[in-house]
Amino acid sequence: MEIARDEIARAHRLAPEIVPENPPEDTLSYIVGIRPSRKGGFRLDSEHHENRYILSAYGFGGGGYAFSYGVADALCKMVEKVERENVI
Repeated sequence: MEIARDEIARAHRLAPEIVPENPPEDTLSYIVGIRPSRKGGFRLDSEHHENRYILSAYGFGGGGYAFSYGVADALCKMVEKVERENVI
């Protein structure tokens, strides 16, 4: 459980008002829901770098699940476009 203790210590540093420094030992599980987001919104794009394309899809914050099907569809279309252009 050393990993769990490290994660609890990190969560406590980030949000001491909701994560106790020393939670009770009889706690059955730890659920931490940190959803990364970006200033300016999520990133969903592609970039060409040294004969390759890098596809990016991140920073959706708490909306990740809600956006997941649309993002997956957009990424599939991006991959199809890259394949048509014979750059893979």
